[in-house]
Amino acid sequence: MQQSTRLLRCIRTLLALRFNHYNSTFTMSAKYAFSKSLREVRFLFCQTSEQSAAVRSFLTRSYPTMKRNNPNIPILIREAAGTQPKVFTRYDRGVEKSQILEGLSDKEIEETVTGLVKSDQ
Repeated sequence: MQQSTRLLRCIRTLLALRFNHYNSTFTMSAKYAFSKSLREVRFLFCQTSEQSAAVRSFLTRSYPTMKRNNPNIPILIREAAGTQPKVFTRYDRGVEKSQILEGLSDKEIEETVTGLVKSDQ
């Protein structure tokens, strides 16, 4: 009897640990989950200009996480000399939104992009 009680306690502990791990993984993934209607994210910027430095920093830091959590959504990066930093999002039925990123900090760019990718249009 005592052995079965110990076994039950052990199983409960393992299930609780598993559930907590699942919840923390889900929360982390949900933070970077894109809207279901989003079809594409496109970044345009200059590879050398100072105006695009924050965009380059943001993409270096955030691209791997965004792509890992949204593997089926194309995240396009377009570099061209002298281009104003901008982000475009394309949704169902060809609806597009864009936002100029010039003059924004890394954190402000993250907030702007998050607003666009979580939007339903």
